[in-house]
Amino acid sequence: TQAERSTRIQRLAAALAPATGASAADAERAALLAKTDLLTGMVGEFPELQGTMGRYYARHDGESEAVADAIAEHYQPRFAGDALPASPTGLALALADKLETLAGIWGIGQRPTGDKDPFALRRHALGVVRILIEGKLTLSLPALLEQAFSVFDKLPAPAVADTEPSDKAAATGKKGRKEAAPQPFTADVPGLSAFVADRLRSYLRDRGFAGTDIEAVLATGLDRLDLLEARLAALAAFRRLPAFESLTAANKRIGNILRKSAGEGSADDKAAVDPALLKEAAERDLNDALVKLQPQVQAHLQQQDFTAALQALAALQAPVDAFFEQVMVNAEDPALRRNRLALLGGLHALMNQVADLSQL
Repeated sequence: TQAERSTRIQRLAAALAPATGASAADAERAALLAKTDLLTGMVGEFPELQGTMGRYYARHDGESEAVADAIAEHYQPRFAGDALPASPTGLALALADKLETLAGIWGIGQRPTGDKDPFALRRHALGVVRILIEGKLTLSLPALLEQAFSVFDKLPAPAVADTEPSDKAAATGKKGRKEAAPQPFTADVPGLSAFVADRLRSYLRDRGFAGTDIEAVLATGLDRLDLLEARLAALAAFRRLPAFESLTAANKRIGNILRKSAGEGSADDKAAVDPALLKEAAERDLNDALVKLQPQVQAHLQQQDFTAALQALAALQAPVDAFFEQVMVNAEDPALRRNRLALLGGLHALMNQVADLSQL
């Protein structure tokens, strides 16, 4: 029922309110009342007034302006280019409403196919993307989807379909029609994340970002959509550096070596470099450069200065080139080989924090 749905949206809106700067009590109250105008004669006659009439009724009944405005705003953005909710409570409620719809419809298997999208899940997904990015909300998309699925934890188990012939069918000798059993609710966070990520790609392409850069940034995860544009801008600046081609080629080579070594059981992602096993001058120089650079890059990342973090990598060009010219990674001595792989593993991790450079 719509009442059950409102209860789920209440739980989500109250939980999201701190991130938007709204009062949890206001968000919960607005969620309770947001759908009530759907049963009024005015909205029945003029459906486009849903939300708008809700604001008038809420004001008439003495609700706060925060609650009344959120009721009107929670459908936003209604279409591409539509404004986001202007109030913190409206932002929390709009995000909760869209997340509940996405998780609910996706969870019962009613996913868009081809051009068919009867529940407008693509529009809801784009709304979530825009609210997170343009609203500058410091929220993790996968965590939000987990939270959205969690409000369905009290759904009853689906009834088993009766495939026996009905009494009437038995009396007439006709075969009873077999009905498919209802599908159980499935909290498919990875599947829904991928679906929202597709809308995110379209949104970023429309904003003028290159497809390869988008893939490189998204390859590092969907935790903070509000930082994506800054990371993409940093990547565009990194492309203009003289060291760009050399470093991206080296990064791809390192990735291939590490994957191959992992398949052979020779690599350990958590292995630490043993300075005593650095026999060649080129590997010592690379390790020194890496040790010096790591705190600098981390400081830039903590300050969300992604351009500076990527540009700092230019200092690695000379020692990386020298390493591959002078050092045999797959040395016969297993200890030397593991140590060199550990060095490359640390280098690979440092280079790919803003974006997966191998995608370039």
